[in-house]
Amino acid sequence: MIVSPIRLPSPRIALYSHDTMGLGHIRRNQLIAMALAAPPLNATVLLITGVREGGAFPMPQGIDSVVLPAYRKDADGGYSSRSLNIGIDQLTRFRADLIDLALKRFQPDLFIADNVPGGALDELLPALERMRRDGNTHCVLGLRDILDDPETIRREWERRRNFSTIARLYDAIWVYGDPAVYPTADIYDFPAELKAITSYTGYLDPFRSSASRMSAQGVDADVRKTVLCSVGGGQDGFALACHFAAAPMPAHMRGLIVTGPLMPNEKREALLRMIAHREDMELVEGVCDLVPLLVRADRVVAMAGYNTANEILASGRPALFVPRSTPRTEQLIRARRLEELALASCLPDAQASSDAIGRWLALPTGQPNARASIDFGGLDAIVTWAGEITSSHACEHTALPPLQLASVGLA
Repeated sequence: MIVSPIRLPSPRIALYSHDTMGLGHIRRNQLIAMALAAPPLNATVLLITGVREGGAFPMPQGIDSVVLPAYRKDADGGYSSRSLNIGIDQLTRFRADLIDLALKRFQPDLFIADNVPGGALDELLPALERMRRDGNTHCVLGLRDILDDPETIRREWERRRNFSTIARLYDAIWVYGDPAVYPTADIYDFPAELKAITSYTGYLDPFRSSASRMSAQGVDADVRKTVLCSVGGGQDGFALACHFAAAPMPAHMRGLIVTGPLMPNEKREALLRMIAHREDMELVEGVCDLVPLLVRADRVVAMAGYNTANEILASGRPALFVPRSTPRTEQLIRARRLEELALASCLPDAQASSDAIGRWLALPTGQPNARASIDFGGLDAIVTWAGEITSSHACEHTALPPLQLASVGLA
């Protein structure tokens, strides 16, 4: 008798981001989710996010979100409630219960946490400990390449017992970067047992998705006279936007400011008043995908968060990074490293001004080719590794139905 092939169920993958400042964590997870939900893996993906604005970005079939009540990260790095009138301890317990219940009901084959091993204020620990006891979920910590200056991270991770949390509750660490650019595990002195489970995926290519590829097609090079200013989510980008709004534009260029959805309305309105008299400056309140604007831009002035830098480098556009230096120096480290590699220019925020931006715009620039020297295969690697993990998991937990067992003489 011919035995029909077993159809393994669609793998279930959950991704968590704590999302306390900006949209970097959720946007990175959304990019990963879209790759996982597409062929060949066709996974069912649950995003657990701490920012309601994350739900505004369109996601394809197979992906949905659980939005947690939001934290706000204060200027000193501490947390408070963004919207609910409750104390931080109560909010943390609330979020921890929601995370654990969502994961218990979803029963993921693979769980990927972004950047914070125990979650913000250790809110992930109850769910991680339960999943470890159950033994049905492969847990991965996903890290951006640069976390902060090495000494700060070493102190912080020791204080929060992050190394022991990873060793106890995670199966792997995936660094979303290229060690030739920034050898994360070495720079942050990962213990030997954690280096052994660390893999570098390569950077996450925003042009990999079909939507971004389509956006880049049919763009006439003659229209690339725009200088794009991106301030990420916009929560802390007002100073850069103001410098750019007052910067002198070369005669053949126009400026376009993208404020991001998290910029407060009063600051956005102040920017509109600043540029009201200028015919060479426009403002866009926020876009779901920066790539279509990048491929039409001649140059880019931007902050230096992981996602923004990735998008700009992948686009091949000349860039001036104006990184923030508080509450973390991650952006400053990234911008300086990219300048060392001759892939971008860096203007530290302490030196930023409209005149400094104007001087950079007046300089001749070449077209940097980051793809020639940097690994952008991160999404392909993640899909491959996730497929290997979930297929192994499915085989371990899938039994032949009784009739098929009998037919092959095993019943």
